[in-house]
Amino acid sequence: MTDLTTRRPDASRRPSVPDTGGDDLIPLLQQAAAGEVEAFAELYDRTSKVCFGLAMRVVRDESAAEEITRDAYLHLWTHSVRYDPAEGSPMAWIAGLVHRRAVEHARFRMPPSNGVAAEDQAGAASPVDARECLELAYFEGRTWSEVARAEHIDPVAAAVQIRDGLREL
Repeated sequence: MTDLTTRRPDASRRPSVPDTGGDDLIPLLQQAAAGEVEAFAELYDRTSKVCFGLAMRVVRDESAAEEITRDAYLHLWTHSVRYDPAEGSPMAWIAGLVHRRAVEHARFRMPPSNGVAAEDQAGAASPVDARECLELAYFEGRTWSEVARAEHIDPVAAAVQIRDGLREL
């Protein structure tokens, strides 16, 4: 029997996307839903580095990322029966669990904005990139209005940039 409490993703390596389209994770997820510890351990081994990397990118704190990843996998263990292959790949579902927790953590710990925009270092407004807006929203857990303040653009424009960035994915 594998002890999952002692496993810890290696923070020194940059996470990479698993070499899987996700279809081979479906049986593992189904077996984990049936209570098979070994299947869950293999699922953890194959996906946790990416999930830990995602949490690290959002919260930028190793201990918080470990806690978020651990919490997401605990939820996965107890709620894996809810996974529906028709709604997406297992990796996307698992990453979504981690991402939601990381964003919630980041928003809870984010200092309130005073509404004062920082000056552009070049002295002129730079063109806004959909990728920049999407990264602020996805990886830093900011709302579209916070993205607008950070990028010095209209809130509607920020929402459009985020939408366009998601469409490009």
